[in-house]
Amino acid sequence: MFTLPKKIRDEYEEEQIEKTACLIPITDMDEWKKKQREIDAELEKKYKPYASINDINTPFEGELDLGEFSNLKAIKFMGFINPTKITSTNLSKNTKLTEISLQKTTLTSIDFLNQLPNPEKLEVLEIYDNNIQPTTLDFLRPFVNLKDCKLGLNKQFCIAGTDVDSGLEYIPENLAKLSSKAVKEGKNAMEINLIDCQPLRSDAKVAKIQDQLRPFNYDLEA
Repeated sequence: MFTLPKKIRDEYEEEQIEKTACLIPITDMDEWKKKQREIDAELEKKYKPYASINDINTPFEGELDLGEFSNLKAIKFMGFINPTKITSTNLSKNTKLTEISLQKTTLTSIDFLNQLPNPEKLEVLEIYDNNIQPTTLDFLRPFVNLKDCKLGLNKQFCIAGTDVDSGLEYIPENLAKLSSKAVKEGKNAMEINLIDCQPLRSDAKVAKIQDQLRPFNYDLEA
């Protein structure tokens, strides 16, 4: 369920080999397996704080509480690869998060983002293809260093098809500058996917934001 940075992983594997070698004198297989499980549990507890979460091979369902991963920097749950149903989320103890990617995980609320102890550290936020209730973009205000934001489909700043209908002033400055630069270079900020706010269904409230941006060629600083 979790992965380790290479340096830490090497330390983990070295310690695992060393501790497992101590089991060689044990001849009873059941006793050996029991001791091996104890070693694995001990190492998991020791190294968890250095882990990043990645569910590519692990289905998940229930409350996502990652407080024990104190050094966690990235969370990646991809429901389109394995069935994932997150009923609630608690990230209040994760002080080092720079990336949150919860794709197709049946999320219904973004309230958990208000718990982040250091929102200014977040650079990637991908929570698209969920069941998030209608909202505005003011929840983005604390994420001043956000570089990649996907709320709708797979684009750099995408709210396509969502019921987000206001709050352009809260789009992170980084993304606004990128869109402005693209327009000055003669590019279409929408075509290069700096912002995608297409109403993918007839009743999608995001059409209101599209109407605001059209006159300015999707230049967020205009």
